[in-house]
Amino acid sequence: VAAAAVNFFNRLGVRRRAGLDEQAFSLSVGFMLPHLPFVARRQDYELYRDKITPPKHHQVFSDDLHPFIQWWRRYAGWDEASAEEILNARAAYWALVTRLDLLIGQILQAVRANDLTDNTLIIYTSDHGEQVGEHGLWSKRTFYETSVKVPGILSWPGRLPQGLRCERVISALDLNATILAALECPPLPHAQGRSVLDLVTNNADWEDLAFSEYCLDEGHYHRMIRRDEWKLNYYHGQEPQLFNLHQDPDELVDRA
Repeated sequence: VAAAAVNFFNRLGVRRRAGLDEQAFSLSVGFMLPHLPFVARRQDYELYRDKITPPKHHQVFSDDLHPFIQWWRRYAGWDEASAEEILNARAAYWALVTRLDLLIGQILQAVRANDLTDNTLIIYTSDHGEQVGEHGLWSKRTFYETSVKVPGILSWPGRLPQGLRCERVISALDLNATILAALECPPLPHAQGRSVLDLVTNNADWEDLAFSEYCLDEGHYHRMIRRDEWKLNYYHGQEPQLFNLHQDPDELVDRA
């Protein structure tokens, strides 16, 4: 995938230098890394195996767990993982992140080499996180921050400030709206996404709001709403969860 993207930018650069192509382009590059199963290259894995630490909050199985969390851990077999297996998997996950960084670096280098940097908005994001053993969980399927929170990195030299870290709440819908705004296109009809361009350049008024949902074939229907520092997790037919992420960023105290 990375090689195909590099080839795209190299061919585009050749055509533009020859005066043959000045039209706008949009390229989406999707990677599976980092993702289960955690199988990494040995040289990447060895960077982390002797340094890796256990999960910060590896919650033991008990009746105090939310009913869905109990079901998910039993269904997936997470409770059977040994301490050694947990460390191996966490080291392999970080190794896969490193390999992904290298692949993305190849693409960004091709953008720079073909003089496309200043007029190209680059967005890095993902569809879900990874719990890597936190709360005794792996993969996704929950609304804990390690699962539902995703990267949102934007680069556009000359248009966006460098080195800015924005602590506001945004969602994937807002990234879609941002792309349209950067193209100076009208917003999609009935869409709820909001462009973040004014937020990061002019500190515009912004409602800290995000909504998520997850529905399983096994009959579980979940919704989450994040507003300001509060996060409410709704489980159909079961008790909700409520967390204050400013006071309890690791989501250990259920206020519900």
